[in-house]
Amino acid sequence: MKKSVFFLVLVLVLFVSSQAIAATEKLESPSGSAATTTIIGGGNFQVSTNVVLNFISTSAAYDAISYHLQGSREFGTNQASPKIFYKDVAQADLPASTVSAGFDFSAWK
Repeated sequence: MKKSVFFLVLVLVLFVSSQAIAATEKLESPSGSAATTTIIGGGNFQVSTNVVLNFISTSAAYDAISYHLQGSREFGTNQASPKIFYKDVAQADLPASTVSAGFDFSAWK
């Protein structure tokens, strides 16, 4: 279930990249807190409880990294590949990666 939530969140980033000229955004929903929302396709979008999504997008590119606050993996994607990459990390080390334009996922699985 967690994987499908991450995949859905990351796929939705594709839509965000087409909506913004240049944007960096962090969506987070810690347990017991109101979630940050953004507009995608005219509707409000927010991540699930305890999920963090960091992304950067321009009119031509996007990079995104997501993780669950209780999880042990980071998931990422960008416009260079249709693949969703992941990296195992210790929960105490989250977030282990900082999203940036042109993020290199070559060391990820």
